[in-house]
Amino acid sequence: LMFFLIVYTTAILASFLPVQGAKNGVALALAGAYIIYVYQTLRDCKDECRHEQPAPLYMERGKSSPSLGMILLQITLALVAIIVGADRFVNAVQPIAVAMGIPVFVLSLIITPIATELPEKFNSVLWVRKGKDTLAMGNLTGAMVFQSSVIPAIGIALTSWRLDFLALWSALLALGAAIIPFLSLRRRGGILPTTLLLGGVFYLVFIVTVIRFS
Repeated sequence: LMFFLIVYTTAILASFLPVQGAKNGVALALAGAYIIYVYQTLRDCKDECRHEQPAPLYMERGKSSPSLGMILLQITLALVAIIVGADRFVNAVQPIAVAMGIPVFVLSLIITPIATELPEKFNSVLWVRKGKDTLAMGNLTGAMVFQSSVIPAIGIALTSWRLDFLALWSALLALGAAIIPFLSLRRRGGILPTTLLLGGVFYLVFIVTVIRFS
């Protein structure tokens, strides 16, 4: 959570920099921050974390130790499926918006986060059901840091990175939703279910804002 708050705030502030060269420097810093996050995670978990074994490999279910080649093959096929699915999803948003008579931007802001995040979060739900809490939490926190550092870094490097009102407002709502559990951890040493549910309030505010100002 602390990493997310730092790197995402940095990415937001980069939109106010007048020179593209300075923005590119921020992009490099964000990418470097993610490398530091991965290094610290691996270092801190080297001796203390309880390593939980995932389910057997689908393509070699009968083997407890699948071959490296089969592992790489399954990863490659999964990545191809993700890329093809993402391409089809992006191309389908515009005709759906036209058919519904709403702006494409509004539909993308509402549907895209749900379509992209819900399958990922479902992985954590499955892991929790199997008692693999470490894998479930790692999936959530790793995604937060990756999407707040590497993805903005790519956006900063490839675009002018001038965030409009809706983009800035949604970013501030995301920071607000993250600050609440962060403060809960600092003060209580844990996160209550009611604390997590407050994140839904921020998302509702986001939806209302998108509909109101688009």
